[in-house]
Amino acid sequence: MSPQTLVISYHYIRETTGLPHPGIHPVKPDVFVEQLARLQRFHPIISPAAFSAWLDGGQINSSSVLLTFDDGLRDHLLAAAILEKQNLRGAFFVCSRPALDGKGLPVHKIHWLRANTPPNDFLESFSSLLPSEWLAVLQQPSAEIQKAATETYQFDSPEHRVLKYLINFVLPYECVDQITSTMLSEHGLDEEAFCQMTYLSPREMAEMAQRGHFIGCHGHLHQPFSRFRPQELLNDISINKSFLNSIPDAEASWLAYPYGSAWSLPDDPDQFAQDAQIRAAFTYERGWNSQETKPSLLRRIDCNEIDAHVSPDAAPP
Repeated sequence: MSPQTLVISYHYIRETTGLPHPGIHPVKPDVFVEQLARLQRFHPIISPAAFSAWLDGGQINSSSVLLTFDDGLRDHLLAAAILEKQNLRGAFFVCSRPALDGKGLPVHKIHWLRANTPPNDFLESFSSLLPSEWLAVLQQPSAEIQKAATETYQFDSPEHRVLKYLINFVLPYECVDQITSTMLSEHGLDEEAFCQMTYLSPREMAEMAQRGHFIGCHGHLHQPFSRFRPQELLNDISINKSFLNSIPDAEASWLAYPYGSAWSLPDDPDQFAQDAQIRAAFTYERGWNSQETKPSLLRRIDCNEIDAHVSPDAAPP
């Protein structure tokens, strides 16, 4: 069998001190270093440039690993520095809303709020800000929502699992965005301060690109692509690509789908990639990639799943 590639995704890379409650689940820096060593015992870590050449039909000597980092978080400055010490490079996928609009992405506002708010206080505060029609859904969820929430968040209490399901899958983006901004202000944080604390600046992205890292698309709003109308989706990715084109050495033809699971993808990924001029798009369909894998549906795993795919007991690619 021809050599294949395993793409691994990271988000938060930081120490866990100072996080009083669950909400942000980071990889500690020393664990990240250990993972790099473990990966390289089995497979070489290739650069984005080598992966790009492989996508175009080029050869690699053995099955290899590509490291990717989503959301444009400030954590990735540390990740890039750790990689550079080992002469490694990664692909970093960034959203443009924080830099262009000075507004945080709802997903990260929720992570921060949950990490700094007791769970029941978060539930009470978020619920108190819900419009009445959505509060009714939370208080009396349908059997369909209850079932889906239980299957998705089986370790949470009934009230918390329904709220998490509504936030991630049902509530309008604008609703979650407004509520989380209000909750941040109650903690003494405005949007600008939150963005400076959370996200890479365009200057930092440019410096990373100049050092050989790959800076690619992750959407403007970080909204599931399945929730856009076709033209809205093209508008969102157009804003994201235009932003990247303003950053020297960034690459606007690669994309990591926000959320990445099947439910979040555009209806026709091949047509979307063609219309948006995206050459490589990464999902969260698990597994290794061959040169026959569709470029619009490249597979990735989460960094917490490494042992299932890279270990003496894992099935060889």
